[in-house]
Amino acid sequence: MVRDDEDDALPLPKGARDLPLMICDRSFEEDGAFRYPEVDPSLLVKAGVQDDFMEGVEGDVILVNGAPWPVAEVDAARYRLRLLNASNARRYRLALTPGGRFVQVGSALGLLAAPVTPEAITIASAERFDVVVDFSGYPVGAEVTLVNTLGTGSTRDVMWFRVARRAKGDSAVPRRLSRIDPPTGPEPWPRGSPGGLT
Repeated sequence: MVRDDEDDALPLPKGARDLPLMICDRSFEEDGAFRYPEVDPSLLVKAGVQDDFMEGVEGDVILVNGAPWPVAEVDAARYRLRLLNASNARRYRLALTPGGRFVQVGSALGLLAAPVTPEAITIASAERFDVVVDFSGYPVGAEVTLVNTLGTGSTRDVMWFRVARRAKGDSAVPRRLSRIDPPTGPEPWPRGSPGGLT
């Protein structure tokens, strides 16, 4: 995770309440080895996957930080979740159930200028989202499920958060997160130069 002075100065959740979540899908053989449709299973002679999988390989087990369908104990407080879709081909539309919402504070490019509150997060391969979730509205003992509404069966549930204890809230999401200068256009071509207007 990359941080800087601007990020550190914000009252966003920090420390144990700042969680990186790398989400991916895999399939496994009975012995626990990865099941992957490679052309050469030895990976020594010919690279690539079988023709039917040229557009990507989807698995039937969802992993978060390498663990299948994990449970994270959380305080009844705000948490910052650094979401990364590390899947080979699968897209996710992430939502919280029962109820709950995301407050997006950043993306792969860093902090947003101001927070936004999407109903759900659609995240493609290699995309990153930086969100805050407030668990203080749930009773102790509640389980909150991070679900993939694009998935079915074993690919619908991603992970669970179990609200373990009451805790003092020591964070906030400010209205302004970062100063982002508006993009500038390209430099105009000099008159008379190749590609320029004459």
